[in-house]
Amino acid sequence: MSQPERVENKPDGSGASLHVHGQVFVKAISSGIVSKALGAVLQLASIPLAIHYLGTEGFGLYSLFIALFIIQSPAQVFGGPNLTSLLSGTRLDHKKADVIRTSLILTLLVSIIGSAGASVFTFLSTNFADSVKTSPLEHCLTLIVFVLSLVMRTECNSFVRIETAALQAHKSYLYNGLGNAIAAGMLLLFPLYPKIWFLVTITCLVQTLPLYLCARRELKSRYGIRDGSIQKEIGKTLFFGGLIYLIFEFSSNLPRELLKFILDSKSGAADLAIYSAIMSISLYIRNSATLIFGPLIPAIKQAIELNKGTWIRRAYLIIILLSATPLLAAAFPDAWISHVAGLLFGKGLTIGRWHVISGAYFLVSLLIKYWGAYFLIGMHERRLLLITSVGSLAAFGITALTFTGWSATSAFIMLATVDMVFFNIPASLKILRTS
Repeated sequence: MSQPERVENKPDGSGASLHVHGQVFVKAISSGIVSKALGAVLQLASIPLAIHYLGTEGFGLYSLFIALFIIQSPAQVFGGPNLTSLLSGTRLDHKKADVIRTSLILTLLVSIIGSAGASVFTFLSTNFADSVKTSPLEHCLTLIVFVLSLVMRTECNSFVRIETAALQAHKSYLYNGLGNAIAAGMLLLFPLYPKIWFLVTITCLVQTLPLYLCARRELKSRYGIRDGSIQKEIGKTLFFGGLIYLIFEFSSNLPRELLKFILDSKSGAADLAIYSAIMSISLYIRNSATLIFGPLIPAIKQAIELNKGTWIRRAYLIIILLSATPLLAAAFPDAWISHVAGLLFGKGLTIGRWHVISGAYFLVSLLIKYWGAYFLIGMHERRLLLITSVGSLAAFGITALTFTGWSATSAFIMLATVDMVFFNIPASLKILRTS
């Protein structure tokens, strides 16, 4: 029987384990940047092609279709950052194999139910079916492929969380980057492939495939999950710890996806397309940053155990400064903004200065929110995470019902301001007051 690899930290002093995490950060950032570079270029290149070949209304429909990825959120209750926190700082031996196996099985079940339900509802709806204009056979194939891609993506997310806890995440970053690059390259086939929606779903599947194959191999050989078992008590621990992060995810994902439908009904397809295009770039940057800086949670957890509050405050301030860099777009001349917008979005969308600035402001707020959540999880401040998440979601609901003059810029400004006031500021004060 093969034994799983054991990952141990043997500090020589009070700050040695944090030094190890510093080395891991450098390795993770380097591999993340390398793996993301080609994928970023190709994905950005695919946006103007999508707008050109799908048209404004088609691109808006595509953005509503991609909104289905929100159904991954419920599976995070068993495999999100809480799993990383639970596994961090311990050996990943056979005892932890039970935790990993329980997490993966429960995550798989939740993702299958959610993916199948959401996909069937969307693909069988009359409006969507009439819009995509596919044959019954292609419709069924598209549905099956999309469900598979969603389920595989969810399991890959759990694998990255496990690798992060083991300080081995740089390998999974490279496989994830390879998948992004291949998928982005496939999207360049828009003008050559008439069955556009089947191409989109195949692309979603291919994007996940390299990391998924790596995950299946590593989970069996390194962590010995074949020898693990599913335990009810572990499931309860994962559920109640992950439930708070799930509420946080919904407070972040639900508002921005609901605004797509509000914009579609109040402002029309043009503003929806602008909002979706800028939002897609913002979320891509967020996802890249989350992937690269994943080792933060175990580092924060160890810093708390070693009473290194100064390290936490400094790390958070550095992240705040990095998150604020998109606001530099406000200083660019109109001509530069127009030229870059033309390169990113083609001639199908008219992107103005205030679209870019409001989108940059939203991106800053989004990055700070996710880093704040990671710090709170590492600091075991789950109660504050819950209160701020519920507060920001409630504030969004009240604002959305009260204000009726929606446009793309007002949507970005509202989302960012609500998060800044009800989540980012309280979370930042708590983190910076760490003793």
